[in-house]
Amino acid sequence: MLRRLCVVAAGSLALLTNVSADNQQRSSEILWDSWGVPHLYANTQEDAFYLMGWAQARAHANTLAVSLGQVRGRAAEHWGSKYASSDAMVHNLGVLERSAQWFEQERGPYRERIAAFARGMNEYVAAHPDALAAENRWVFPVEPSLIVAHNTRLIAGFLMHEADTSAIGEYISRTKQARDNAPRGSNGFAIAPKRSTNGNAMLVINPHLSWGGELTFFESHIVAPGIDAYGASLLGQPFLSLGFTPDLGWTQTVNPYDGVDTYELTLQGEGYLFDGKVRSFERLADVTLKVRGADGKVTEQVLERRRSVHGPVIYYDAAAGKALAVRISGREGERIVERFWSLLQARTMQQFEAVNQRLPLSFFNTVYADRGGHILFQYNADLPDRRVGDRQTWRGIVPGDRSEYLWSKTLPITQMPRLADPTTGFLQNSNDPPWSSTFPWELDPARYSKFLPAPAMDFRAQSITKNLLATPKLSFEELVRQRNANRVEMADRFLPDLFAAVATTDDGTAREAATVLQAWNRHVDPDSRGAVLFLQWVDAMGGPSGDWFAEPWNEKAPLTTPRGLKSPANAVQTLVKAAEEVRERYGALDVPFGDVYRMRVGDKDVPSRVASVFYGTAADGGFRRAEDGKYAISSGDTFIAVVEFSKPTRAEGILPYGNSSQPGSPHVGDQLELFSQGKLRPLWRDRRDVEEHTKLRERF
Repeated sequence: MLRRLCVVAAGSLALLTNVSADNQQRSSEILWDSWGVPHLYANTQEDAFYLMGWAQARAHANTLAVSLGQVRGRAAEHWGSKYASSDAMVHNLGVLERSAQWFEQERGPYRERIAAFARGMNEYVAAHPDALAAENRWVFPVEPSLIVAHNTRLIAGFLMHEADTSAIGEYISRTKQARDNAPRGSNGFAIAPKRSTNGNAMLVINPHLSWGGELTFFESHIVAPGIDAYGASLLGQPFLSLGFTPDLGWTQTVNPYDGVDTYELTLQGEGYLFDGKVRSFERLADVTLKVRGADGKVTEQVLERRRSVHGPVIYYDAAAGKALAVRISGREGERIVERFWSLLQARTMQQFEAVNQRLPLSFFNTVYADRGGHILFQYNADLPDRRVGDRQTWRGIVPGDRSEYLWSKTLPITQMPRLADPTTGFLQNSNDPPWSSTFPWELDPARYSKFLPAPAMDFRAQSITKNLLATPKLSFEELVRQRNANRVEMADRFLPDLFAAVATTDDGTAREAATVLQAWNRHVDPDSRGAVLFLQWVDAMGGPSGDWFAEPWNEKAPLTTPRGLKSPANAVQTLVKAAEEVRERYGALDVPFGDVYRMRVGDKDVPSRVASVFYGTAADGGFRRAEDGKYAISSGDTFIAVVEFSKPTRAEGILPYGNSSQPGSPHVGDQLELFSQGKLRPLWRDRRDVEEHTKLRERF
């Protein structure tokens, strides 16, 4: 077990002069740099797990507590009714029971390593009890199986697209189609040497998730026997879920795949009908949910847990004679730690893919590049091997009384789309289906399961692909520029038709608005004038996926459709209304974009240069209306890294919201200003660079 030996601020490094070189070599340590990134130098891999637990607790103790508290299924008891649905999902899906089994089944050294990660968290909290708010202290200490449960819950949430499985009235009116159409974001590019000015493969790592909460990314650098890796993990993950080593790197994007099915059951007595016979439910132990009200009083409700042949029952109405059960295809948290830790030790594409074959992901696209010059796209999915119907059949609630709808296995990873070293020399994925991973397309949908998603490209995927095609040879700097691209593809697609329609009207407001839009640079820079008006108009028309295009997306013209206005007259009327609303709210039609769209973290408040990628930008920001009438960022670009596999590896990146969420930390929002300027920072990996920028050293 590691013990903390000393903690030294960078300005007091002279205090270490009496520590022998031999002792320094024996000590595992964390060097925290000026951006709050921990560089974990571990003598053993188990030590690295401990250091990661300690570091995450130092930077995010309270955020971790809220996430891990939800996994316990007791969040509503301590934090109120808004967590009741989360508690119900944990218990209905049996997250705790299955995760405890999976932890016991961990192979080789991984049980001990997961335990070391939990111990690192626990010992940090024990040594710094004031790091936790009083209402969060009940969560710690955490047992190792809870780490597995946390990752299981995260993945189950992704698979169900964060469907609220306990808000039954809402749930039964919500179809899977609504979940399938939920906004997703993340970008990944891989560039082959033949398209690189320096002859090196390059990679863009660019996940898009919510800012704050359980989906917070933690940036770190791990150096241990057999490992030198830099990247990011979601809080509570004892590994890097995306990142790079001196030899290779990878990123992931959420992929549209249908891995969750909801079955309608017809109740009969104490059971349900299945193939004309009554089948009994498997009854699990009831759970008493405690919910703290606004007045502080705790009420109790009993959650009756049943399992059908399809999976856990999430809705049961004896009076109506109906129930709903859900079947999830993913393995969720099973052996996920072993998988990602094994990836950190891969040196070639063959070794990387061997891990993926042995321990495939339940979902996610992988975009990969390496020093050998290889690039790779892999569509990961535990796709159910269904016997009946087509994609449309399974988009809603399906019959639960017939065995033909019950699948028992999933298709192997070898039957999922994969593309290595395409002739085009580049790969991209922006949550679009796998077929458009390069251009012209090299993957044929006809060769794969009919239950995989149909071809489609949204405005963002089109914009990124067009930018990559326009540059035959990309430098590192050009790749950074394309990653940061914030030109609005929808503006190029629809403004010409809008201007033509306005020219036929005498409406003064319409003409004034058109003048503003004609002068706009079609970017969402902080000082761009016209962007606010344009986005307001698009939203009023029905949004980026609305039904107002003259020509919808067409597979035969994938980079130029949708286009045109279905009703030019309606577009002009909508522009007038949008202009009136913008003028009323902000005082002028040409209000600068950054005056209205803000990035607020902690006490930082800076202008934005990103908008939702669904308007067709590469850089991403999702916004919510704030109390002052402006828009505050709530999701979008998180950990970003642009990597060139040169000698030595070159890498720049940013974590816009900062690498800490602890109150009083200088790293809460400390990268926002840089992000607002469209800049990245060097990612220090060489020990000399790390030492030069060290602000805090912890030895164990």
